[in-house]
Amino acid sequence: MGLARILAAAGIAAAKWLGIGSAAYGLFHSGLLHGKFSAARFAESAAGFARTASYRGTVAAGVLYLSAVVLAVAFQRKLIFFPTEEDCPPGASLAAEGMSGVRDVEITTADGETLKAYAWAPLGAPGLLGRPLGDVWLVVMHGNAGTRYMRMGWFHMLRRQLGVGILAVDYRGYGGSTGAPSQAGLYADGEAVVAWLRGGAGGLVPADHRVVLYGESIGSSVCTWMATRARFDGLILHAPFTSVAEAGQMIYPILPVKWLMSERFDTMSFARDVAEGTPKLVLHGRLDNIVPFVLGARLYDRLAEPKKFVPIDGADHNNIPMFKREYLSSLASFLEGVAAAPAQRVSGKGE
Repeated sequence: MGLARILAAAGIAAAKWLGIGSAAYGLFHSGLLHGKFSAARFAESAAGFARTASYRGTVAAGVLYLSAVVLAVAFQRKLIFFPTEEDCPPGASLAAEGMSGVRDVEITTADGETLKAYAWAPLGAPGLLGRPLGDVWLVVMHGNAGTRYMRMGWFHMLRRQLGVGILAVDYRGYGGSTGAPSQAGLYADGEAVVAWLRGGAGGLVPADHRVVLYGESIGSSVCTWMATRARFDGLILHAPFTSVAEAGQMIYPILPVKWLMSERFDTMSFARDVAEGTPKLVLHGRLDNIVPFVLGARLYDRLAEPKKFVPIDGADHNNIPMFKREYLSSLASFLEGVAAAPAQRVSGKGE
């Protein structure tokens, strides 16, 4: 049940009990118990009770509202980030789960944190869909909960079907990476991945391979930010938003979320700064109740060409990959275009 419905139900219940309480108080003071009922005393007592109770209820509601606002602002990071801090299994151990060849990667950020990642090279041959994508890597920056390991089933499907390579990075505070998550921290993590790729990617990503950023939910903001720092071969945004603040305002319309949040992830403010010529694909479920569909559409409108928007009918926030036909065909078509173009080698915007 949404917050608005809860508050509406609470308001109806309060009005009901106010009426019952007023009537009971009025009868008690009307003289009825002494056999001397007075309608005037009943009306006066009931009205006085209602006024006092309404005033006190309004004060209490105001205090509760202000408390909710203060708590929401003070603990906004707890409401945005849901990290699993424990380290993920070593890449080599995943062979026992049918995923051989996964390498462990560590990336150091400018502020000294260590990010853990999995690197899984392309198949070297077309996947089950038969598309020639053996020199394409997806650099996945995931959503605000879980870890890279928790998404390995999804990555396995992408690699098996498309033949692409996967670099899956855990933000600071997630999956064994050091530090604690924040807006500034996640953007710094993205910049560290850009620097690592520019520096040769530890020899794991050949210079002539295509590198495509893939941002899931909050990762869409991180990847868009990364795409403003360097020219990549492509940018895929999965259930993106204009800003976390605007998404929160739509979910909690009675709270001044949009005006008080400092962890805003305001993708809309730098979407036009993505390196010129970067191909873009936006995927969004029409039934998304966490990041409303309209926000993905607004962000798409803000992005410069070339771009494509793919609405997924029936999908919500967390199950887009389950709609395999629409999902995989859209990815395959987009990535084929990427593979046909010259590799960008993660060049700087001014290079």
